[in-house]
Amino acid sequence: MRVATIGAGYVGLVSAACFSEFGCSVTCVDAAPERIAALRAGLLPIHEPGLERLVAANVAAGRLAFTSDIADAVPSADVVMLAVGTPGRRGYGRADPSFVYCVGGQTPKGRALSHYGAPAAGPRYAVPVPIIASLRDAENTEFDGLHTRLLRAGREALDDRELLQLLLSGWHPAAEARKLAEVLLDAFGSSARVLAARPDKLRTVAGLGESGITAVKTAEALSIAMARAALPKRFHPKLSGYDKVFEYCRSLVGHRDAEEFRVLFCDFRHQLIRDELMQTGTINYTAIYPRQVCVRALEVGASGLIVLHQHPSGASWPSQADIELTKTLRDALQTIDVVLHDHIIVSINDEFSFSQNGII
Repeated sequence: MRVATIGAGYVGLVSAACFSEFGCSVTCVDAAPERIAALRAGLLPIHEPGLERLVAANVAAGRLAFTSDIADAVPSADVVMLAVGTPGRRGYGRADPSFVYCVGGQTPKGRALSHYGAPAAGPRYAVPVPIIASLRDAENTEFDGLHTRLLRAGREALDDRELLQLLLSGWHPAAEARKLAEVLLDAFGSSARVLAARPDKLRTVAGLGESGITAVKTAEALSIAMARAALPKRFHPKLSGYDKVFEYCRSLVGHRDAEEFRVLFCDFRHQLIRDELMQTGTINYTAIYPRQVCVRALEVGASGLIVLHQHPSGASWPSQADIELTKTLRDALQTIDVVLHDHIIVSINDEFSFSQNGII
């Protein structure tokens, strides 16, 4: 077990020596560099029978170390023991927790000590539970502020970084969630691209972890579900509400960094049966096989379909290859009595409909 004791006074030093004697790996932290230097030289600031021998033996065995940098000890510790002074406040009859709050503010990445485990203090100056709770409260102040603004004023009251921070705060301490949100926006360019990023790309972001990736992909799935719920019951290029189909297509692929070819299979009433990813390509090309689309259309019992892909470059205008492929696909589907209603190309900000532009 790895133990960090914060404070190298009587309680901290004696406890560190005892824990190390029990076989734990202990790092004793103190803010006074001169005290740490003396301890490393074997000079103890207190006298306790047998303590000097105990400290020397465990330092020699590599189980006890001293540092003035809290970041060296806390992140890797399984248990954090808080052994700083809590002197009585004159005239108040209660302990002064100032040093406790000071240590809480110095923990790595802005984490309160409560994140690492319940801090303990020496038997003479026990830290009351409300103080430990207030350390957590101090850490969550920013989260609570964002939470309140979102619920009271709506999504417009927060920018993309703040929304991502809120999303990640369920899995990461507030300060770490803020930093991760900034890193994600720098890496992917926008919150929409963060949500659309593939899990393998998200794994390159240090500290995000599988739980953070799960949160991001869950948010994307919910946004797609919302767009799908807004689809009209029946949709066709000549029916009203077709703009909702464009929005749904953009939610599916508009912000991805590699082309995807998808198919929306419809029944004879122009109602959606299912949508499926048929092929994933590169940043500017996707191989599409009309035979594969025809076979799948027969399998799901489709009477018509809409195909779509996106242009990650940002321009939705079709290439000559797009036009030729669409006509080939239309003709192949006609042989099995399935109608190609439309081919939609989307980008981040706009879309192109082959049907509405008279190509099919």
